[in-house]
Amino acid sequence: MRTSRQKAHVAKAWAVCACLLCRPLGGSLRNQISIERFRLFLLMKQIMNKLSRISIMAICLFMSTFSFAQKNGFAMSSDLKLGYKDKVFSTSLGYDFGYRFKDMLYFGAGPVVGVSTGNDVTAFSAGGYGKVRFTFPLRAEIKPFVQGNCGYVYNFKSEKGGMSYGTGAGVKFKNLLVGVYCDIATNKTTITSTGSYWKETSTRRDLSNSGKNSGPNGKYITYTTTDEKTEWIITPNFLIGIEF
Repeated sequence: MRTSRQKAHVAKAWAVCACLLCRPLGGSLRNQISIERFRLFLLMKQIMNKLSRISIMAICLFMSTFSFAQKNGFAMSSDLKLGYKDKVFSTSLGYDFGYRFKDMLYFGAGPVVGVSTGNDVTAFSAGGYGKVRFTFPLRAEIKPFVQGNCGYVYNFKSEKGGMSYGTGAGVKFKNLLVGVYCDIATNKTTITSTGSYWKETSTRRDLSNSGKNSGPNGKYITYTTTDEKTEWIITPNFLIGIEF
């Protein structure tokens, strides 16, 4: 965009050119030459206007392409989550590598480590996850976002692993993200129960009592049943993230 001062300079330059081209030379021949010069002046002005428009369009296209290239490509992200549930504090830190598209959509994957403490128990965990984040393209410095992840976490205390899921929302200021998050983990437990029952095999005969039946023959049979139970553990978290 041209400023008012630049426009004044351009108008002054065109006026000088018009005066020089249209300067009277005397006589009918000179008047005819002046008219031809004025027509040439108008043609040059049209050509210059078209060239300036083409130049402005080319510059805008180049800047938009450069901006698009700056906002697309390889990126990295890190999330710190602080949670609390049933007198247990939990902390997890993840670092992922991914791709960012126009500063709106980001998806990546990476490792995650965590620790939980409470109720006289401290447990460490580690695993991996994949993440998708969408930032709403608003014309503001502070933009809302939504995020979701899915992964696998192994608990070294219980020596068990399971799938973990999560979803959350918050706001993004430049490269800093702050929001609330909800972690959803699965815990599979095996329940084993035992029992017994009487199984009759035959009828015992008492020959000393006129051949009458004295009672059935049988035995107790012991059995064991195994049942797997999946428990869903939902933990609210406070999210602090950053994009690189």
